[in-house]
Amino acid sequence: MMYQARLLTDEDDLLKVVQYYDFYDMPFEAANFLEREMEAQRISDLPENLQQTAYFFRSAREPERAIPFLTRAAKLSDDIDLNVELGEALSESGACKDSEAAFKTAIGRGYDRGKAQMLIGSCYFDQYAKFDRLSCSLTNAQIQNAPRTLSRKSALNAFKSVPKKSRQSGDAKKWTQFIEAEIEADDRRCEFVSCGGRDVTKELCYQKIKQAYDAAIFTNGFQLDDKSCKKFVPDYDAEFRISAPPE
Repeated sequence: MMYQARLLTDEDDLLKVVQYYDFYDMPFEAANFLEREMEAQRISDLPENLQQTAYFFRSAREPERAIPFLTRAAKLSDDIDLNVELGEALSESGACKDSEAAFKTAIGRGYDRGKAQMLIGSCYFDQYAKFDRLSCSLTNAQIQNAPRTLSRKSALNAFKSVPKKSRQSGDAKKWTQFIEAEIEADDRRCEFVSCGGRDVTKELCYQKIKQAYDAAIFTNGFQLDDKSCKKFVPDYDAEFRISAPPE
């Protein structure tokens, strides 16, 4: 009420209003308040205020609106965390190339390379997963230059760039194996489709079974979504697997 009556003009008092919104878990209102008051120059656009505004927008699931504030804050400060937060916000909004640039700036300033490369890889993989599977009727050049292929390749390169001595190396290796298995499965699928003399249904099920085995490390065990392919599991195991399915 005091603010609406324009009785609060001092920056410290205005920041108390921000604390009020934060206390009552109202991040969107807090971010809008900070944005409005910085535009009116009643709250200074110092890196810490810009960072806080971005934090509230991200908490309100508005990563796109957080990006300009983090970008400005990162330019005004050498704080590594600002570049990391900028990279995370860009990743959340799907801007993977810009996110990669922010994380690499953070790496250059001393941020953990393993963590950064995992975050870069995750962004590209999430981006790749949103694209539809490519048609086998496309030319090799079309497949290699398709956004889906490029995103998956960027994800693979990022995971392979995680240092071997990093704490994240184990997870990076699993993701690398998973993506390489997907690439192999896609190549096999197109080979099966183009070869009319083979049992395409069985081969496609083999592909799905292999993907389910490869994904078992992420899904807490073997999970085959396509129930129609279950009948081919024993044949697949007998032909390709030595050990029992993962539990």
